[in-house]
Amino acid sequence: MKQRYMLKTKRRGIFLVLFLMITLPMVAQNAGDEFEFDGLHYSILDATKQTIRVVSKRKFKQDTEGTENKEYAYENTLSGTIDLTKPVFYNGINWRVTEIGERAFQRENITEVKLPDGITKIGCKAFYMTKSLQKINFPQSLKAIEREAFNGSGLTEVNIPGATAIGNAAFLSCTKMKTLTIPNVTFLGTMCFRHCSQLETVTVPVSANIGKECDASLKDYDLVFNLVKDKRLNILYKNNSGNVAFSDCYNLTEAILQDGITTV
Repeated sequence: MKQRYMLKTKRRGIFLVLFLMITLPMVAQNAGDEFEFDGLHYSILDATKQTIRVVSKRKFKQDTEGTENKEYAYENTLSGTIDLTKPVFYNGINWRVTEIGERAFQRENITEVKLPDGITKIGCKAFYMTKSLQKINFPQSLKAIEREAFNGSGLTEVNIPGATAIGNAAFLSCTKMKTLTIPNVTFLGTMCFRHCSQLETVTVPVSANIGKECDASLKDYDLVFNLVKDKRLNILYKNNSGNVAFSDCYNLTEAILQDGITTV
């Protein structure tokens, strides 16, 4: 009888250990916790939903814009294709990437990025000056491309199919861009496609809300600057949708405005 009792107690003890081994890693994860996997750095967004954002590496700071302003970066260690479509397995959990963090891939030598369905945000300056970047897919789920996200990148084609808000200067000086498709965008930030000098044609949808301010539902996204002043022309640019969106697109020969647009 005593042996039976000891055996049951031992089994219960083993079961408890196994239970704790399975559940503790899940309990330990909190929003804001960071980890590294397969060369990329991540920050947890929601432990319950198992969602994460890609962030810049936290061990190195580089000059970002030719000034003494230094920001975290990957130290030019990334190249080729970045595939974020597969789950990130860490601490017993399959995490899903739903955001690209601020300055996550700035100035890296990547050529292509594969984004997963379900991604909602590409952060401020996420691909700033990634001159080697030629190709990226924009999922239907994407809600916002924040300001200067692709400023100075090497993209040749941009196809944004979803109801996406595009921040100020998001694609400024993408001088290799030849094709642009934005059928359902909800906001065109100031200078968002300025100086895309190889762009020849564009169709602006009525959904872009040309002339209107950024919708209140987008307040949590970093889309607009403080009021922008062009010192050369002495003009104060407001943050209404479409403001100088295609300025200095020297080869733009055709602009199609959908029925319903009342302001240029």
